[in-house]
Amino acid sequence: MFMNVPIFGDDVTLTPQGKILGSIFSFTGDGLIKLGLPGGFFFQMPDKFALPTEQSIDQDGQLINTLPHTRGMCQLTEHLRKWIWNRTE
Repeated sequence: MFMNVPIFGDDVTLTPQGKILGSIFSFTGDGLIKLGLPGGFFFQMPDKFALPTEQSIDQDGQLINTLPHTRGMCQLTEHLRKWIWNRTE
């Protein structure tokens, strides 16, 4: 399953990889570099992005060493929140 997300007039393609731990989800995709993200990332609500490594998760299941937000990442956050909310209802 993948989703096309319009960000600043361009489609970014995301492929959810599933829940990693607790409330942390993993995604891969195309066009992410335009948003300041690598080809894969972890996301935790409300707005945390991190590299997809074990060192990005602390012992309490929270993302640490998070990536600084770009405008594109802020827009992407809204789409990720909706996807997570729909998935957990």
